Amino acid sequence: MITSTVTKVVILAIFLLGCLPMVFVYITYRFEWQPVPRTNSNTLNLVYDERLGVAETFLILLGVVYPVVSWVTVTFCTSVLVLQLRQSYKWRKSNTQGAEVSPAGNQAGTANQSQQQKSTKENHVTKVVVMVAVVFLLCFVPVSANILADLIIPEYSIDGTLRYLHLINGMINVLFTELNSSLNVVVFSVSGQKFRSVLFEILSKGPCKK
Repeated sequence: MITSTVTKVVILAIFLLGCLPMVFVYITYRFEWQPVPRTNSNTLNLVYDERLGVAETFLILLGVVYPVVSWVTVTFCTSVLVLQLRQSYKWRKSNTQGAEVSPAGNQAGTANQSQQQKSTKENHVTKVVVMVAVVFLLCFVPVSANILADLIIPEYSIDGTLRYLHLINGMINVLFTELNSSLNVVVFSVSGQKFRSVLFEILSKGPCKK
């Protein structure tokens, strides 16, 4: 059963799993005193330790495991939600047709109208969920493909023969991630009248107005 406690635990677990790859990044660096002959002194530097060999693990988690898990999870949850909403729509539609046949007076007409409104809202929710899922998948597939290519192709790196292509794709990937966050607001604004009205009200007030 989904409760507030279960929701908090799941969100916390997702956050911790998302931070897990960064552990592999931090443990590959260490402080080291290095001599400076020109000034006859030592400086404390942050040095990357290649002997640990955990950078590949970080890239595999971030570029292969996490994206595949997120794609499967988003696709599965979206499919289940769409199927449940369609079943609910069919059930409401059958009840609405039954109410139209039975002579129940004004109460039946009110119930019929309420069922139709709920069905319309459910169809609207289905479209919004599918749009958000599609935007997420389209924006993060190039990012994962770029990281996967970095693992498979040795020349495709910051110091390889394909470094310029690697740099250009890296900038494009940053654009895709920012685009994903921006498009969610656009999707909800276009599809949701209440969200759009509240958003316009907030923007019209400005940062210094109350």
